[in-house]
Amino acid sequence: MYILLIILITFLGSMSAVVFLFDSIQVIFGIALVSIILTSFIILIFKLRIRLLLVWQVAFLYIIGFEGFLHHNEIVFNYGSGAIRASKYLVVTFLLTNIGYLLFFLLDNKKNGTKRKYIYQESYKPTALSLILIVSTYLVYIFMNIDNTVSSIYGGRSAATLEGSLSFLHSATNNVISMILPAILAFTFRYIYNFKKYVLFSIVLSIPIILILFIQGTRFPLLFSIAGLLLVLLINVKIKLKNIIALTLVGLTLLFLSELMVASRGVGIVNYLNATGNDLQENVQGIFYSREGVIRTNTWMIEYFDENPHLYGASSSFVLFFWVPRVIWPEKPTMLGYWLIREINIGGFGEGHSVSFGFAGDAYADFGLLGGMIFSLLLGCVIYILERRNNKVLFSKYNILYIAITYPFIFFGMRSLQTSLINFIGMIFFLWIFRRTIKVDKSIKEIE
Repeated sequence: MYILLIILITFLGSMSAVVFLFDSIQVIFGIALVSIILTSFIILIFKLRIRLLLVWQVAFLYIIGFEGFLHHNEIVFNYGSGAIRASKYLVVTFLLTNIGYLLFFLLDNKKNGTKRKYIYQESYKPTALSLILIVSTYLVYIFMNIDNTVSSIYGGRSAATLEGSLSFLHSATNNVISMILPAILAFTFRYIYNFKKYVLFSIVLSIPIILILFIQGTRFPLLFSIAGLLLVLLINVKIKLKNIIALTLVGLTLLFLSELMVASRGVGIVNYLNATGNDLQENVQGIFYSREGVIRTNTWMIEYFDENPHLYGASSSFVLFFWVPRVIWPEKPTMLGYWLIREINIGGFGEGHSVSFGFAGDAYADFGLLGGMIFSLLLGCVIYILERRNNKVLFSKYNILYIAITYPFIFFGMRSLQTSLINFIGMIFFLWIFRRTIKVDKSIKEIE
């Protein structure tokens, strides 16, 4: 197995170099597709515990890869030869994250494969404090969003006041609650109270949160929230074939509804459905891949930094001070996706609008091509470290909650790593608080 992984890593490294030899966007993304197929085949055939890398690959296909492969002519026509450079950067950095992950997996498994380990097995009991935390957080979230949600039904985001009136920190807190609360509800009913009908209770109580997210048109928190809920409900459960088919249909429906939500959020779902002539082709297309425009935005970014100096850490460091309220720091820098489109005067963006530059956008803004490549290798190592943390779920059921936020974090990190990381940090903090409100009993066991 180790020899095969070394061969795979060598192949991916070779493809990272070969990408620079081509000027066809379709060929560039075709190389990425072939690499994904080969890597996935090896992972599945040898049953390697490499789940997050598969999530990362699916995210690339859904958010960037298929758009580049299928719409290559349209992209070049609209954005010129700069789109070819952007495509090379996106594919090379993606391949390097795979290499970083596999290298760390290889080294870690060779180092720890023969060691004996001592682990904890945990059980959980509720406390009055845990119940107060869950109920109060749930009610506060509903209260914070009810007026804005009602306004959005008919007026869409133009009638919404939440994002415009609240600070970034307040909005981020709102997003964190919406994304983590359904998973916590499911965990509470399943592992703390041990309800037989934990699926029913979890879904029923999560429906108001999901409806609020849908009506407000916040696709990222919506899909994140649903994914976390389903992971907690389904992990370690033997699923029959008919249930797999049903879950697949539910997933496709959710993706379709999320695309419909994006199309209607500017005018309101009622007005959108009442309008005539709406073409649903884009919504159906969104089931299979999402045209996020990451190639477009990377084209703008690369061309901008051809004529302007790089930021040398200023862009990536936003994650260190995002939590500081603008009331305290009025001149706090904004994210790359907000200020750059206004700096180059693209036009057509509202006051609160921003775009996504993909997982390696900030790295390029800071240090250029070489910096983005080094960053991607390190990111692959970080993804593996998260994978190793998640594997402890066999011994601590509480890790299911970390899985419930890690999988969506990795998936949506492909689109905007900064945004995903900020929300991920917030959810880690919330889980840290929640764990301290429940009673945990541990037993020690030795394993090979």
